[in-house]
Amino acid sequence: MFNKLKSFSEDVAKSLNEIQQGDTPRKSLDQLKQLKNGSNLLNTKTPDSNDLQQPQDETESSNTSESQLNKESSPSEDRPKSATPSVASSGPLKDIDMGQLPPLVQAKLRKFVKYEEKYPVLLDAYKTEKRKGELVIIFEKILKENTPVSSIADAGELLEYLKSLTEKTSMTEQELRKKINEATSMSKKLNDAEKTLKYSEESLEKAHKENGSLAREIQALKKQIGDLSVQKEGGDEQSDANGDIQKSIDALKEQLGSTQAELEDATVEREKLKEQLQSEEKKKEELQKEIAKLNSDKEAIEDGVSKLKSQLTAIQRQLEETREERDEAKKKIVAQESTERETTPRPDQTVSKSKNKKNKNKKKAANLQQNTRTDEDTHKIGDESVEWKGKYDELSQKHDALANEKEELSKKISQYLETIKNKDEEIDDLRDSLRDIGNDLVAAKDELKKLESNPETEIKLKKLADLEKLAQDRKEQLDKIKEESSEQLEKSRIEIDKTKASSTKELEKHKQESLEKHKKVTEESEKLVRTVKDLRSQLSETKKQLEESTKEIQNLQSEKDKLNERINELSKSNSVDASLKLEIASLESSVSHKDELIKELKGEIVTRAKEQDDLKATIAQLENTNSNLQNSNQNLLQEKSRLVTDKENTAERINSLNKELSKLQTNRHEIASELEALKSKYDALVKSRSNSSDEIQSYKQQYEELSMKSKEAHTKIESLEDELTEARQMLSERAREFSTIRKLLLDAEERNNIESARLKSEIRSISEQKSELESSLQATIKSRQREIEELKQNSADASKKIKQLTEEMEALRKKYEPLLKENVISPEANKKIKDLESTTEELRASLQASNTKVKEYENMNRILKKLNEEASMKFDRLSKNFKHVTQQYRQMQSVKSTPPESARSSSEQPPASPSSDKDTNTAYLKNVLIGFFEHKEQREQLMPVVKTLFHLDDSEESKLMNALK
Repeated sequence: MFNKLKSFSEDVAKSLNEIQQGDTPRKSLDQLKQLKNGSNLLNTKTPDSNDLQQPQDETESSNTSESQLNKESSPSEDRPKSATPSVASSGPLKDIDMGQLPPLVQAKLRKFVKYEEKYPVLLDAYKTEKRKGELVIIFEKILKENTPVSSIADAGELLEYLKSLTEKTSMTEQELRKKINEATSMSKKLNDAEKTLKYSEESLEKAHKENGSLAREIQALKKQIGDLSVQKEGGDEQSDANGDIQKSIDALKEQLGSTQAELEDATVEREKLKEQLQSEEKKKEELQKEIAKLNSDKEAIEDGVSKLKSQLTAIQRQLEETREERDEAKKKIVAQESTERETTPRPDQTVSKSKNKKNKNKKKAANLQQNTRTDEDTHKIGDESVEWKGKYDELSQKHDALANEKEELSKKISQYLETIKNKDEEIDDLRDSLRDIGNDLVAAKDELKKLESNPETEIKLKKLADLEKLAQDRKEQLDKIKEESSEQLEKSRIEIDKTKASSTKELEKHKQESLEKHKKVTEESEKLVRTVKDLRSQLSETKKQLEESTKEIQNLQSEKDKLNERINELSKSNSVDASLKLEIASLESSVSHKDELIKELKGEIVTRAKEQDDLKATIAQLENTNSNLQNSNQNLLQEKSRLVTDKENTAERINSLNKELSKLQTNRHEIASELEALKSKYDALVKSRSNSSDEIQSYKQQYEELSMKSKEAHTKIESLEDELTEARQMLSERAREFSTIRKLLLDAEERNNIESARLKSEIRSISEQKSELESSLQATIKSRQREIEELKQNSADASKKIKQLTEEMEALRKKYEPLLKENVISPEANKKIKDLESTTEELRASLQASNTKVKEYENMNRILKKLNEEASMKFDRLSKNFKHVTQQYRQMQSVKSTPPESARSSSEQPPASPSSDKDTNTAYLKNVLIGFFEHKEQREQLMPVVKTLFHLDDSEESKLMNALK
């Protein structure tokens, strides 16, 4: 049964170790941190695929086409009727007159606008779902490492695993109940054995009393012998009587020898019973240890099951939340589609709405980033607080263990004191018995003197002669009893010495342990004080950073207000120049970026405030722990002083006991000398009364009486033998108890050594963690410095690109000045253009100032990276769409039979009466040229379009490319 339990407990321990401690504990911790950090991301909602519909080509009637064309591009109210119609200011349809394009192209462009509106939402949803998928993969890895489940799809295996864990726990509970029942039965047996010990002790006390009564009878006989020796000194007849008396004395000696043999047998039985008790106590200890192991295994299994259940519940909650968010997103998308179908807003409103949508999408992305950052910061702070709480719990556990050890030691000391008291009582009993014997001897001497003075006692001399032999036998018995008492005294002295030595050793060990614990407590308190100082310095630094961030937020808000005013002024003045529109769009993007920065800084302020509160709370907890440790240190010092005083008291008691033993030995020698004197007197009396034969009959009568008394003594001896057997059993049980106490002390010493080694290993691990944290902090500082340098380089590259673009714009203006001169431009338009140029220069200066401030922030690195990625994606999409449009345009040109000269002749006509063909060609040419000069990366893709539109040769194409380089 025990082997089965051991194997079962080992299997359970192995499974728990596999669950709790994986092959790579650091990786598992990192994965758990990632899951905690991604809890908010799992709660984010993305649109459902069923609610999203793919846009199709719209083939509508002329009325609907005209209304939708007015949405994209309609003539402005401020411009004159003679000017060209207005175009969209942003998006893929920028600078394209939809009214001049064929309906096929219009339908494709409308479809493309819908794609562009849906793309940022889908991109954000894709990113969130991708991150969710990564978190699911991490969770699946954790399940693979800690459970037999190979994938999330194997839910049945996970349920079976949990069921097996519950079955194992139920089995362990049943085994624990059995062990508890066995322990209760063993405790009952121990109680019964203690009762038998008490009964045997009582019987021993009775035997001691009977021995005392026999000693008194011997003393009375001695008195009678003394009286007879004074009265008579002769007699021949007494020789026969003396022979009979000696026979009776020999018979009594034989009986005493048999009683002593029985006593020895009783002592042997007593030792055997003690050994049996010791074996039973060993079994009880083993059962208790096994019960403790099973309890620990059960708790570990329950913890693992609870953790798995909590993880499952968390996953189910996250799935339900994602479903609810999906349903809400479906409802919102349906409502938006219905509103878009019902309402047909003006062109200015559509442009502003598209801009607002893009800004909202950007803000959503920024808010997601902010949320993730704040979540990461809060999780970091939470992890640090958890680490400090774990350290505090470890210290409290150590304190509790020390308190428990203290209680155990105090109990052991009290047990030793009780044993010493019992030994003292036994020694006092021996003293009392020796005093009684001395008093009896003195009384016998007095009676002998009285008998010598009285003449009436001559008749009793014969009787006393017989009794003298009995007295000799009883003297021999007394000698044996004295020898046994001396042996017991020596044994008690040896036991006292042993207990003294063991107590001194234990006190020294406890002193050393208390000193070591005191040192550990002082070191831990010093560490806590240092951590409190570090946390306070971190608080001061966070306060300074909060103040600086608030000032920077105020400055950014003031700059944002200025830029918004400039943008409002620019939006009122409608212009044709595409470069100014691009600058306005860039200003708007910079304003949105600054809004995002302000939101990020506000979020940082909130997180820093939370961090400050958390640090204050941790400081208060650490101060409380420090005070508790100081109190425990004082208590340990008091216990140390108390143990020293107890040691001194025990030493004094042992010295006093040694003195009393020496006194008892001197008394014993005195009694032996007195007995020898009495024997010599007795021999003289026997020689003097050898002729007395008158009182033989009286002696015979006395002999018969003595034989009756001896029979009664036999019966008493048998009862005493029974009581002695019981006493031996009780003594064997006590011996076993002493051996178990010694074993417990050895186990306690081993546990203390193991705990000291464990504490040392924990201190080493903490120091290693400290060094790792310092190295990680240095690495993060270096990485931040590198990011700042990269931002500086990016800003320098951006300034160079702006300069190159401005130079290219000036070159293009110089080249295309004759074309602009051919088109009649009003003086009002020239003034507006000049005003716009001045405002653009001012805006450029303000942008440069704001860029220098924004470069100081480290978080701009992530935002710029995301913007670059989005821009590259947009450029790729625009290039693909542009290729598609150019192909359609080539097909349209091949269908038409009009030569290119018609386009040239139409360009020479006055702008007052424009035709539809001219408007379409000029708008298209403008868009192609602007896109060709703006985007350097797409020049190779746009070069065939320019070559076909302007009918360029290979030589002309090479010249144009060289000029651009």
